[in-house]
Amino acid sequence: MRKSGENNLAQTNRDQKIAPSKYICPCTELDFQGLQDWLSREPKLTFEDLLAKTGAGSVCTACLLDLEYHFVSQPRQTPLTGPVTTERSKPAATNIGLKQRLYRMIDRFSPLTPVPLCNFMPVLRGPSIEQWVCVANSSILFEGEQCAPPMQVQLIVRNKHGHQTNTETFTLESEENLRVNVSDFLPKESDTELTFGSVEIIRRAKIPGFRGTTRPQIEITAAAGSCAVHSQAPGAAPNGAVTVLARPDEERLFLTFVNAESQPFSIGVSFPHNCANSPSTEPRNVSVTVPAYGTHLHEIILSNAERKRLAGKPYVVRWQGIGRRRSHLLCATPNLDRFSIDHV
Repeated sequence: MRKSGENNLAQTNRDQKIAPSKYICPCTELDFQGLQDWLSREPKLTFEDLLAKTGAGSVCTACLLDLEYHFVSQPRQTPLTGPVTTERSKPAATNIGLKQRLYRMIDRFSPLTPVPLCNFMPVLRGPSIEQWVCVANSSILFEGEQCAPPMQVQLIVRNKHGHQTNTETFTLESEENLRVNVSDFLPKESDTELTFGSVEIIRRAKIPGFRGTTRPQIEITAAAGSCAVHSQAPGAAPNGAVTVLARPDEERLFLTFVNAESQPFSIGVSFPHNCANSPSTEPRNVSVTVPAYGTHLHEIILSNAERKRLAGKPYVVRWQGIGRRRSHLLCATPNLDRFSIDHV
């Protein structure tokens, strides 16, 4: 699920005439006119030079693919003779640090080696609820020039206790897609409530390549709708928080924590914390232990007094713990026939 806002302007307007004042990179205020000005002044400018000189794509990075698309699409006096280069020109190289110059020197002598990538995501199963892993091995902008390398994709599904319930390996050739129902590999625990676990997604390129598998997505389908979000590598941030609205009659809220380590860890969840325009309330604290490679799903349930005090108001849910993990917020209708999911 990509964040909303102007970062994704180009994606929805690629086939339309774009106003010069529209930002490509809102973080640095680089607009289409600015990009055209750069290419007019320096028609041999490489994509990496553009990033280095403008700072575009370096803050939140959400605009990088859109920025790259418009970089290769803009008319210029000296057309590009090949794909976007990932090596900076010599003038830009004089401004880099000693460590980066050393890395570049080593890169010229060492062979290219594919780097395995590993992401962790929660898996849900329930009444009319299925979850899919989707992977596309696409050359994207470089079709016919730089093809995506063949990719090996391994899916390891585990139950909430961290025990493996299924492992499968697939090979994706260039331009092939993969869609697997991973909820099928979780033993059903209830006819009315959610069964949960996790999937570890490991990608390995069979040969070095320039453009490989897009970031895997998960899709949750339910009786009345579906949602999706891209997968991520685990992180180790000790604290987290999310602001939500108190609407218990309209939606159910769940936090999921997937343990990416071979040791259990404890995590404390506390809510509801006050927002500026919310009535004062004393937060409750819950401590849970997540097994090695296990998953914890915590439903955020307000007491009757809290529901009355916070009705329609925002409040904050916080959590704290040490360990590599992925955290998500799930929002569902009371009867679990629709979901939305996002990283938190």
